[in-house]
Amino acid sequence: MINNLEKKLTISDKKSAESGFIFVALLPVVFVIFVLLRDFRGISAAYAFNIGLNLMSCAICVIVYQSCKRDSAGIGENNGLFLSLLITTSISVFLAGTTWIMNGVSRLVFLNRLFNVLLFTDNFMLVVLFWRFECITLHVDEAIVHPVNRYLDIFLLPILICFTANLFFPIFFKVDEAGMYHRARFYPLSFISFLPVMMGIAGGIFKSKAKKKDKFIISSFVGFPLVIMIITLLKFHISFLEPTMFFSITIIYHMLIAVRSEKLAITQTELNVAADIQESMLPHVFPPFPERHEFELYASMDPAREVGGDFYDYLMIDDNHLAVLIADVSDKGVPASLFMMSTKNLINYRAQQGGTPAEILADVNAHISSENESNMFVTVWMGILDLSTGILTCTNAGHEYPAICGADGVFRIFRDKHGLMIGAMPKAKYHDYELTMTPGSKIFVYTDGVPEANNPKAELYGLNRLETALNRAADKSPKEILDAIQADVDTFVNGAKQFDDLTMLCLEYKGAE
Repeated sequence: MINNLEKKLTISDKKSAESGFIFVALLPVVFVIFVLLRDFRGISAAYAFNIGLNLMSCAICVIVYQSCKRDSAGIGENNGLFLSLLITTSISVFLAGTTWIMNGVSRLVFLNRLFNVLLFTDNFMLVVLFWRFECITLHVDEAIVHPVNRYLDIFLLPILICFTANLFFPIFFKVDEAGMYHRARFYPLSFISFLPVMMGIAGGIFKSKAKKKDKFIISSFVGFPLVIMIITLLKFHISFLEPTMFFSITIIYHMLIAVRSEKLAITQTELNVAADIQESMLPHVFPPFPERHEFELYASMDPAREVGGDFYDYLMIDDNHLAVLIADVSDKGVPASLFMMSTKNLINYRAQQGGTPAEILADVNAHISSENESNMFVTVWMGILDLSTGILTCTNAGHEYPAICGADGVFRIFRDKHGLMIGAMPKAKYHDYELTMTPGSKIFVYTDGVPEANNPKAELYGLNRLETALNRAADKSPKEILDAIQADVDTFVNGAKQFDDLTMLCLEYKGAE
């Protein structure tokens, strides 16, 4: 039950977030209406201060909610749950303030009773939501999570029913005919219902292996309001619990923003390292073998914001055979860059020992699969061109289809047979196929960043557009072809965020000398 309830309360999509903001913005407006209708003559300063504090908290909540909503990534994966937590806290502050305003107004007895029931219920749901927030933020151990969730699954509905029953029976509180609120005989039992969840929160804080900074952020939500509540009860006999909970939530929000900024700085440093690794591993000298006139070759990579594991390579195996390849690692960041570097070196080393592309990738796959603790994979297309005959022997390990331009000067997507990705299974088999390259023939290979580029309407560039763009530039050199495809993709994307590297390679066979 609690997991389903969390899903319903968690604000995650744009429409829900907008609706939540409108709801939160209405609370201080309604609060002010209650204030204007109440005669505050003769009340104590502490009483008035408590109402004013609740009103201020309710108003500030609108600003905090909007700030949190705009910074959608501000608290990482917990953003939706945190917004729900913020909404629940603002409701609690609103209800606490309005019940104080209605206290002693005889014509509002039922409304006073209703708002107090809602306040009891909302405070309990606030603790439950915070429990879920803590579980995600601190990665609380399952030994603590399971019994608390089990308690909530069993007792959540009975607890809510008991709170609701106060509308008709004075179980925890009562409102007399004069409109005055009084605690009832079983008032302490209302706190007992909170106890198992609060114990879970405390246990999660003390037993979690999270950083001390994260523990302090979470514990401030519980500790700060508790201290303030004890002080105000002893001094003024009035609890300022709800507004202090709101200010604790605000503090948590800003602390999480600070933590996020620190993590972003670390992540950016890692991405810069990964980008440097990726850049340094790719060959950039064109033409690569100026003394060879049998072929023309050009390759490029336009990196995305997130560093991926795309790479290309070419090497002369011997005086008569040119090997070309293009690949894409399944992950991103530093791990993908390191995996890319390792795979590229293995393929390069194995290719120099001879064999067909299928044999080369089979051996590389066996080596990687046996030590692939990271569970990363890499798709590879590889071809070896016999410069004297124009025979291009190829194999495809789960990579994109190549595009081939034959004697008729037309590029066509060639749907070759795929093998498994490198690293998936140690005994995977790969199959060679041959293409006959005549003078002027070209082959264009690429990574999935090209066909999967999307525009602001979330439409994919696709293979049909790629084929059309290739044929508009079919008579051009490999470099001009890549420039044309890059320009066409950029026009299609029209400023939309690039999610993957755009890596391309084009080889033209000129004929034997």
